[in-house]
Amino acid sequence: MLLSDEYDLLLSAAYVRGAIATASPYCEHLLSEPLGSLSEEELETLLVAGRAAGLDIYHFKKSHASLPRVRAVLGFLHSVAFSSLLDVGSGRGAFLWPFMDAFPGIEVTSLDLLPDRVLFLNTVTLGGVSRLHALQSNICDFSAEHQFDVVTLLEVIGTHN
Repeated sequence: MLLSDEYDLLLSAAYVRGAIATASPYCEHLLSEPLGSLSEEELETLLVAGRAAGLDIYHFKKSHASLPRVRAVLGFLHSVAFSSLLDVGSGRGAFLWPFMDAFPGIEVTSLDLLPDRVLFLNTVTLGGVSRLHALQSNICDFSAEHQFDVVTLLEVIGTHN
């Protein structure tokens, strides 16, 4: 099975690019070229390098798009016109990655409480996905300077003191 059959190549390759601190000589150019200019074969090479470096790319599995809750929200979003999204509680991206794959032109701001999850999401941005902006914040305390056309808040349990 090809990696492209199992994983979202672009997003997982961006994660690998953002996470690999030192490039191995055989893929150095893959870390510096614009992400969108890489071929499918080059993206797969990045995934192989990421696996060899011990990175977990499970979060970018295409099967997450088949989760009923994800399918339902994506189905609804296909019926409305919008250009920006605020995803509250993005976590590890069970909704976020299928959304970004289905809506490649939408600017996304992700909000999460946990610093390690924000770091994970920002690693994808660092790897070349400039339309993703991850922030650490509680939605109850969030003071957005920008407006968003759509806000998603999926499977979020929150408390406010």
